[in-house]
Amino acid sequence: MIFVLFASLILVFIETVFLEIPLVFIFLLNVAITKPKSSIFLFSFLAGIALDVLSIRVLGTTSLFFLIFFFLLFLYEKKFEIRTFYSVFVFSLIGGILYAILFDYGNLLFQGFISTVFSLVLYKITYHKKDKSVLSY
Repeated sequence: MIFVLFASLILVFIETVFLEIPLVFIFLLNVAITKPKSSIFLFSFLAGIALDVLSIRVLGTTSLFFLIFFFLLFLYEKKFEIRTFYSVFVFSLIGGILYAILFDYGNLLFQGFISTVFSLVLYKITYHKKDKSVLSY
């Protein structure tokens, strides 16, 4: 899990300096979906604080958004399966649009579309579902 911390800090730097795409949100969303643990709340809090400091925003707003969004994600994990392409599509689209609205990014639908595409590609790369037809010992 130390990889998640370093990767999110590198993405914080890339997001604040070079791009206006919510890379940290996309990365943390995929980590929360593929490996759901409660430590994602700590990583999202720390990444949000780092994003706020480097983006010169009110301290804690990004952390609060991340924490509420991942809390709702884990809350709905019990209701339906979140490890499918459709759920990744819906959560990344809604999250990308909300992120763009809250932090004054232009082009809301484009931001939502880009975050959805990046999230689906990252999900396809990182999530490996076990084949149920293969016996495991």
